[in-house]
Amino acid sequence: MKSKPEMQKWLPPLIAGLALASLPSLCSAAGPIILNTFDSNDLANWQANGSRIEWTNKDAAGSASSGSMMVYYTNSGAAGWQSAQPQRDLGPQAFNTSNYWSVSFDFKIDPASSPGADAPFGHVQVLPIDSGGNWLSGIGWTAITEEYTNWQHVEIGFQPPYTDLKALVVQVGDSGFTGDVIFYIDNLIINPIPSTLFVDQFTNASEADGWVYETWSQPGSDAWVSTPDAGGATPAGSLKLNCTFTDPPTPNTYQQVVFQKTFAGDPSRFTYLDLDVKLDPSSFVMQNGSTYGYFEVIAAINGDWHWLSLGGVNLAASDTNWTHLSYPLAGQALANGATNMQAIILKLGGGWAQDGFTNSVILYVDNVKLWTLQVPPTLTLRHAGPGGLQITSTAPTDDWQRQSIVTPASTRDYSWVNAGGPVTYSFTLTNFSDPIAHPGFEAHIYLVNYDTLYNQGFDETYPAVDWNAKDIVDVKFQNNASGGVDFSFNFKTNSPPTGANVDNNNIAVIHADSPLGRWAVTFENPTSVTLTTPSGASTNFVIGQEVANAFSGQMTLHFGTFKNHIINNGAEATFSRIQVTGVVEPFDETFPGPGLNSDPANPFWRLAADPAGIVWLPQGTAWWVDWGLPDTGYSMQMGPTVTGPWSAFTPSYTVTGATSKSAAIPTAGLPAGSAGFFRMANPNP
Repeated sequence: MKSKPEMQKWLPPLIAGLALASLPSLCSAAGPIILNTFDSNDLANWQANGSRIEWTNKDAAGSASSGSMMVYYTNSGAAGWQSAQPQRDLGPQAFNTSNYWSVSFDFKIDPASSPGADAPFGHVQVLPIDSGGNWLSGIGWTAITEEYTNWQHVEIGFQPPYTDLKALVVQVGDSGFTGDVIFYIDNLIINPIPSTLFVDQFTNASEADGWVYETWSQPGSDAWVSTPDAGGATPAGSLKLNCTFTDPPTPNTYQQVVFQKTFAGDPSRFTYLDLDVKLDPSSFVMQNGSTYGYFEVIAAINGDWHWLSLGGVNLAASDTNWTHLSYPLAGQALANGATNMQAIILKLGGGWAQDGFTNSVILYVDNVKLWTLQVPPTLTLRHAGPGGLQITSTAPTDDWQRQSIVTPASTRDYSWVNAGGPVTYSFTLTNFSDPIAHPGFEAHIYLVNYDTLYNQGFDETYPAVDWNAKDIVDVKFQNNASGGVDFSFNFKTNSPPTGANVDNNNIAVIHADSPLGRWAVTFENPTSVTLTTPSGASTNFVIGQEVANAFSGQMTLHFGTFKNHIINNGAEATFSRIQVTGVVEPFDETFPGPGLNSDPANPFWRLAADPAGIVWLPQGTAWWVDWGLPDTGYSMQMGPTVTGPWSAFTPSYTVTGATSKSAAIPTAGLPAGSAGFFRMANPNP
């Protein structure tokens, strides 16, 4: 079998190095499968399935020499669900949906058709039939409105899990047809995965019609306009978003205007989502006098309308010129478990603290597209570090990014105050970014009074809970720019809801030369406290009884890191153990895996973090193999020499990030002998 490989070589540690190898690409893209254009009276592969089908000269393009298939469904008068289900058997055109993006066709409802109870003329969808003859769940459920009395082009994306298909059914159904239904189908085509898919270039008003203002958000409206235009398509045009923040903002009040376009498809098939945005100069600046809100691009995923933020930008006066935005899609989707996308959401929001909107903000959007980088994945090889939980600062523009894991909502019995004996909270680090290169980078334990949180549902798993909490203890160490680390005990009590820095009450500090090892805080009783460094050095101190009393109720624990300035982008910490002893609910976490929560159905840990920045590292890993996304169609192979023989290699554990993927190679899984090679191969379809 011919393949396009990208390779990496493994060598024993004594002569460790990388050897890159490449071979000519022999992978070709799949072409479209044209099932029917109905240029002639050819219905040989169609089954009526209870309807009547016939060829007609009504052509979607208005051609006098072509036509379409008419489907006539005779209503039986039975109550309940009724549907027409013409079926196209694929025969030699059978395909696997992993190689194709969508099924498309032109569709028209006859205005003489019976109206539906659920929609003006019911709904249309496609039902795939797999190679075993099983009818699968429908895709592309779409209301048939009055617009469909004229020809409309319908494109429906295939959804995972992907499989071999032997037939497709175009179903028109409703729970309350009162009479017969007539519709027409033309130009039925199976479309390959494109390198670029334009969602909208706004060349006409109909493209803007698909974007809907969400009435539950602040007042807004959207419309197509012929100018301004970002270029790239003819005729010119863009989508105008009018965000009318007319309600007077109040301190600490968030406001947002939301627009949404229904868009079904597998987001992991495209590397990026791009668009152009422009701020209208007539927009009103926010109360801070410099910004116009945070413009955010969001994908609604997994059938439950979960919002996956792809990225955003704080709009400023400089954005009155067109700004091109590009956000990772495939990696973000995979990292967050997205199997399908329901909608693309555009949101303008802001207004925390005194930074409120003052009036209307007007935006223009153009050239919304999904696209894939047209290069095969390239492998790189790196030594593995110690196992455990790796936390990485992933937000390149956020000075104050916190990344933490949080104890479960099922129990909050972690307070030392009424424990009746010594209580210790500790964590052990096996890797931490260099103190001089990453000054101020910290690891911490937050001891949070859950009962006094101002917004329990939000703040308990909010990364910056140290800012929002009313009562909190922050036990942390920070890298010292001169070398070593400083371990300290900090707290705040009865803090106002507008936020305050927990370092306002710094009780004790002890210096250590290295960040690696076990760090602990022990409460001998409610007010006597000891900080202990990995070397065994310690410091003792006393807190006031009134401070201890502020933590006598339910308690939530955060363990994690704080970036503390942009210079620490990419700074990392690996936690190998977290222990809490002496409380009602003690635990000893050593991260045995697989994953942070070995039983995802009953997770212990919650995240207050960017999921891409929390990575479980298996013990006994010798190497990591990394490659860029997308990797659709590629799989890993392993061989003892550069010429093979090659065999399939399925990693026991992989980590998916926003733009890349990594596979753990255990020591026991290395090829025998003095060298070994890994490659990615994509068989020629």
